[in-house]
Amino acid sequence: MRIGAQVLGAVILMSAMWGFFMLPAGTEASEPIAPTVRYVDAAGSSTYTTIQDAVDDAADGDTIIIAAGDYDESQLNVGQSNILIQGNTSGTGVRITCGLSGPSAYVHDVTNVTFMNINFTSTDYQAMRVHLSDNVTFTGCIFWTQGGTYGSLFVDNCENITIAGDFFSGT
Repeated sequence: MRIGAQVLGAVILMSAMWGFFMLPAGTEASEPIAPTVRYVDAAGSSTYTTIQDAVDDAADGDTIIIAAGDYDESQLNVGQSNILIQGNTSGTGVRITCGLSGPSAYVHDVTNVTFMNINFTSTDYQAMRVHLSDNVTFTGCIFWTQGGTYGSLFVDNCENITIAGDFFSGT
């Protein structure tokens, strides 16, 4: 009986101590969120009709798949790290243009961003600008500008930029 009382006392003491050191309700560690695939279609058959809205909602590890079409993003602004932005067709199927003065896309202060199968087009500035970023990859992309300042692709203050199977055109 004495051993039973000692065990019971130890269990009660441990329970009290454990309860004292437990986190308050609602502060438990949460499960990691699985990456999301976000679909963009200018025709309206997807959740997003603009690439910018999908980028704004993106989290680490997300993939953005863009349907074929022309997207006037008035400068796509990518400031989210660890994402893949991919046209669902190669070549000229997905074209991002800028109706304003400036690059069609501006990537800044990011790490681990990949662009695949996208045509970046600008008529008066560079087609794409990458600034203060690391591990940015372009695969199967087209950079086209007509009379743009700084050429088709302007990269400054960056490290580990990968360009594979891309095409550059313009003055």
